[in-house]
Amino acid sequence: MSERRKPAQVFHPGEYIADELEERKETPAVLRSKHWEDDKIEALLDGKLSIDTWLALHLHRIWGTSAELWLNLQAPWDEWPDRRSMPPAWRKRCGWERR
Repeated sequence: MSERRKPAQVFHPGEYIADELEERKETPAVLRSKHWEDDKIEALLDGKLSIDTWLALHLHRIWGTSAELWLNLQAPWDEWPDRRSMPPAWRKRCGWERR
């Protein structure tokens, strides 16, 4: 039986943050209380703002999670368009698609 890799689910970290806010029964106001602008909060939750080191460190301060967690959640989202642009045969050889 050949081993097949199933593509990982790719999502913007803003979805995770929205879920985290809901799970903690918090609102985006917790981000506002840390002097974040409304447009930045909205862009993040809508998947239009990437998490950079500065933002990851702020999320670390707010929730005590590591900055690396947030950067690692951002990386697959950033990588996905490049992977999809590769020729299908190359993606299969790399194990990114089922054979």
